[in-house]
Amino acid sequence: MASFVRSSALIAGILLVLAGCAADPRGDLDAVRDDQFRIRNPGEPGAAASAIGCGESKKDALANARRAAEYNLRSMMGTRRLRIRYETLGRIPDPRRVCVEVEAISRPR
Repeated sequence: MASFVRSSALIAGILLVLAGCAADPRGDLDAVRDDQFRIRNPGEPGAAASAIGCGESKKDALANARRAAEYNLRSMMGTRRLRIRYETLGRIPDPRRVCVEVEAISRPR
């Protein structure tokens, strides 16, 4: 009886661990394509960086793309204080999710 309880507890524990480690079904829908970005006028006041972001909705995709474009711009410009203006460049075709390309343009304060 004790071995049955121990083996049942072991099996239940393994199943809980496996269920907790299962992949998030939405994980690949909210994404940023890090390998696809462009930079213009690096180090100058009008510098710009673009990025592509994806999501389940246009709002999610824009937020992901803006965050990635700002990251690319700030990594290029360093710690300077700047204002950032965003422009949506276009929509990227993807059958499973919404993807957009956004450009972050720096303006000195």
